[in-house]
Amino acid sequence: MRNNNCKYSKILLFGATGDIGKAILEKSIKISNEIHIATRQPKEDFNLKKDIKNINFFFFDYPSSIENFSKELSSNSEKYDLVINAAGYYDNDNNDDNLSSMGQNWKLNFLLLQDIFKLVKDKINEKGFFVNIGSIASHSGGAYELSYSISKMAIDKFLDNYSKDKKCKFRILNVRPGAVISSITKHRKDSDILIDPKDIANILFNLLDMGPSINIPTIDIYRNRY
Repeated sequence: MRNNNCKYSKILLFGATGDIGKAILEKSIKISNEIHIATRQPKEDFNLKKDIKNINFFFFDYPSSIENFSKELSSNSEKYDLVINAAGYYDNDNNDDNLSSMGQNWKLNFLLLQDIFKLVKDKINEKGFFVNIGSIASHSGGAYELSYSISKMAIDKFLDNYSKDKKCKFRILNVRPGAVISSITKHRKDSDILIDPKDIANILFNLLDMGPSINIPTIDIYRNRY
């Protein structure tokens, strides 16, 4: 049943196959009338319930499909209340001379975010939100995360500039969590006390309920160590 009082009637989500993205999708299904997922994965991979009818799919394989995705997005005259980027790439190669690692992190983190933002910024409602799932590694990355940290630092600066731009009538929220429970961190000795992706999703939507007089462009989320 359509919820006519839904605050986020239409959501566009990137990175729905990642650990945080999956948690955000599960939360979005409960509160939104219509969800668009930009992904290269077939919809069958999402194992969604058969009675869920409010989810649509865009094919999005960066960077090869960016032009076709742009055309498909432009052909839709409706605007989104909420656009979320939970896509990204992690390579912890600790060799600062490894140009391949640097290039991949730069392309699949910074350039990806930059292109997504430029594509969707005119498709977000005036009182809507653009949300990016970043990382505290942008300012507190380990010595083994140089390439990754640089790409995330560039994202922070890019979004910070736009959040201060008065031409941008929607609000920007850059959520920077610490290490989360995921396929990447499952082999860590402390994996059982990392941040639960569901907690990230819950706090995200709580933040989106902030009053119209408040703007929180960036927020760091650390794990509870005790």
